[in-house]
Amino acid sequence: MSTLAIQGSVVDLPSGTIHRSFDDRVPCSPDPSERVISLTSDAAFAVNLDGLTEVHVISLESDRPVTVLLTSTAGTAQALPVESTRIVSRAVPFTAISLVRVAGQATTVRLILGQSS
Repeated sequence: MSTLAIQGSVVDLPSGTIHRSFDDRVPCSPDPSERVISLTSDAAFAVNLDGLTEVHVISLESDRPVTVLLTSTAGTAQALPVESTRIVSRAVPFTAISLVRVAGQATTVRLILGQSS
């Protein structure tokens, strides 16, 4: 079993009024999987979950803006316009993920998906 760890911090300008460290660790079974997806069409691209029935952790990096459509066990798809994001949702896992590029812009997306054990 592997653990997917998302770590970092948020720091404000020199005033120091905002500081937040985060360290999210999610034990995953099966091991987290990585995939690189080239979006060559303007149509929504359904991500193959490769046997995962629930996705609890998503790490996404894109070379151009992309809209991520997430469907969870709570219901219909939610749209997130992003270039980079990390999402942990232990209680309400995702069951489907689609990606939509900006019209006419070839886009490459790197995803890491994890299912909590």
